[in-house]
Amino acid sequence: MRKDNREIVLCGACMSGNIGGPALYISFAEEAQKHLSGVRFTVLSKYPQGDEAFCRERGWEMKDMRTVRQLLPGVPIGLAGWLLRLMKLPYRWVFRGDFAPYATGDVLVDMSGISFTDYRPGLGLLINCLWFVPALGAGIPIIKASQAMGPFETGYIRRVSKFFLSRMRLLIARGAASESYVKELLPGRDVRQLPDSAFGLAPAENAEVRALLARIGLPEDARYCILGPSHIVNSYIDASERNLYVESLVQAAKWVLEKEGIHVVLLSHELKNDAEDDYAVCEAVAAALADSSRCHLVPPVSDPKLAKGICAGAEIAVGSRFHFLVATLSSGVPSLAIAWSHKYREMMRMVGQEDMVISHEHMSRDGLARSVAQLWEQREARRKAIGERLPEVIGKARKNAVLVAALLGSL
Repeated sequence: MRKDNREIVLCGACMSGNIGGPALYISFAEEAQKHLSGVRFTVLSKYPQGDEAFCRERGWEMKDMRTVRQLLPGVPIGLAGWLLRLMKLPYRWVFRGDFAPYATGDVLVDMSGISFTDYRPGLGLLINCLWFVPALGAGIPIIKASQAMGPFETGYIRRVSKFFLSRMRLLIARGAASESYVKELLPGRDVRQLPDSAFGLAPAENAEVRALLARIGLPEDARYCILGPSHIVNSYIDASERNLYVESLVQAAKWVLEKEGIHVVLLSHELKNDAEDDYAVCEAVAAALADSSRCHLVPPVSDPKLAKGICAGAEIAVGSRFHFLVATLSSGVPSLAIAWSHKYREMMRMVGQEDMVISHEHMSRDGLARSVAQLWEQREARRKAIGERLPEVIGKARKNAVLVAALLGSL
């Protein structure tokens, strides 16, 4: 059933500095618009200054939801709304200004990517919770769109996760491991399992992709391996052995460059304009390969469709940024993941590539190069295997928006 003029409130991702957030929001919104006539989108933003242009370009409303504002006045507003609703008194007047969408919206869709997990204690847990205090106060239905959740072994994380997740209208896990964790936490609760929404993202036009690759000196029709490093994984590995991550990527790239005519392309999926971002890791790898004319560093890209188009042309991909790997796998590119959580393996399993996951804890210079060599030698067979599963995976990814549309049709 189609309903007109529904308002979907989006939260959890950011559009500036990280390509993953826009990939999630755009893929979800484009699919939702196919099922809901005149649907409107309001984005709750932790980074309003950076996200404003993105939202304005798409005609979306944006509300300032920086963490300090979520704490005060956000928490008191949420508690006041909850108390008034409990007393069966008018409550919508409490949700004013930037908090109005909690009372006017039809559904709150959280697209945090990974949330309520032992991997992100303390501040990470607080940030997860703050989206939902006003939502519970206003009574707006909350949907956890496809994302990684769990494990929940730490006592306070388990208790807080159980409180909030039990109050969601719909829980969508991003893979089998996440589904298992949530079902163990909430026995008897219906939990859906769907791939990441960004699997359904369409790439940019080929001409736009080719123009960018030409600007970085990649010859037309050149064959290339694409690398998508993550400064997060770099920091985890650096804690045990300094420079291991960058040096391993360099060694793997050198192995690829030994292949006649094969190029290496470095693509950053996060840029924060400081030393702690993916682009800085890309620069470090590029500097170590400066003597090769076949190594190309892509300048910072903010358009996820353009990034996906670049990824789609690769022979193989090696990386640690989750949505970089979503972009390569959803394009049928044989990929190797250097991972820091279960979310990588459960994604790779969907396309039959779980053997191509290396935990950051087991990283080694020679080991990565050997895995890259294996990936290269098996690339055609793996491309075929991924391609056979992709239509089903992409179809399921688009169901994130379909389920939201179905819920709105029933309200």
